[in-house]
Amino acid sequence: MEPKQVHTIKSKIENLAAMLVDSPFSPSFITGYVSPHIEVRDVVKELKYAFPDAKFMLCSTSGELCSDNDTLYCDTPETWDNVVLQMMSPEVIQDVEIVSIPLACEDLKQGVVEKDMTQRVAEIRRNIMATRVSLPIDYRDTLAYILFDGLSASESFFLDALYSADRFPCLFVGGSAGGKLDFKDTWIHDGTSLLQGHASIAFLKLAPNVKFGVFKSQNFEDQGPAFRVDKCLAYSFLPIANSIAYFPQVAKLYKSSAEESRSMSLSAWFMWLGGSLISLMYGITNLHDPLFCFVSGVGLAWNVITVALIMWKRRADTFARLSSVTINKSEEQELLGA
Repeated sequence: MEPKQVHTIKSKIENLAAMLVDSPFSPSFITGYVSPHIEVRDVVKELKYAFPDAKFMLCSTSGELCSDNDTLYCDTPETWDNVVLQMMSPEVIQDVEIVSIPLACEDLKQGVVEKDMTQRVAEIRRNIMATRVSLPIDYRDTLAYILFDGLSASESFFLDALYSADRFPCLFVGGSAGGKLDFKDTWIHDGTSLLQGHASIAFLKLAPNVKFGVFKSQNFEDQGPAFRVDKCLAYSFLPIANSIAYFPQVAKLYKSSAEESRSMSLSAWFMWLGGSLISLMYGITNLHDPLFCFVSGVGLAWNVITVALIMWKRRADTFARLSSVTINKSEEQELLGA
């Protein structure tokens, strides 16, 4: 039996020390969610005592996420004292470096706006550029786990600054800290300091032969019947609507002169025809939905008819012009012979 490489703990604060002792390995990295109703320093103290060499990042939450629970999220009564930790062994995470970057959000946390977006992004970018990371970053084996102050309102500004800074070329995953529903405080602990107004990033270097993928979770509940546009009665009338829209245009094109047909953009119609063809092929090969395929097929048919008419009109005009040139040359030769 292979040794366990990832271990999850869900505990009340008073039981945390005993559960840490029972861990099957000494972790290289620990990430954790802590109830805002308990003192985070108590959790930090227990982690440092049990695993003095491990690096960790913790954040407050409005409800702890835990796959070992009966539901995806733990219960959140009026007050609760849950701690959820996920510990990873050196066989999974070979090396870790944690940095914390100020988000320049002091005004936003006070409910005012003193900087415009350009100024705010520029200040965060300077903070990113000033951050020193010694861990070699390779997108193939390095993952950046990021936690934001949940009341900073600066996640988008940070990502804008991160892209413009052109640093840390690896995948970023993470989220924002939560807190009590009074929305007064959220916090992050980067293993060294208790922080607000910051984003903390753990650069995780995976062990050789360990690969990673990304799973996105979302807190939602099924609200009952769903309404799909492609299954409603009105959707089945879309071919009729298409036909009503296309028929007058096709009839006008049929009656038009060759010169008028040349004013129509054949390249644009070819693009629409290609789009309709792709939709139909996608419906056939992937969706296997007869109604969708029928609707796409009708649209494709009208595009084919339109393109064919334009090409026929232009071809007829070309032949007419060639015939006219030939007749004129014959008449000219007859005049010269005479």
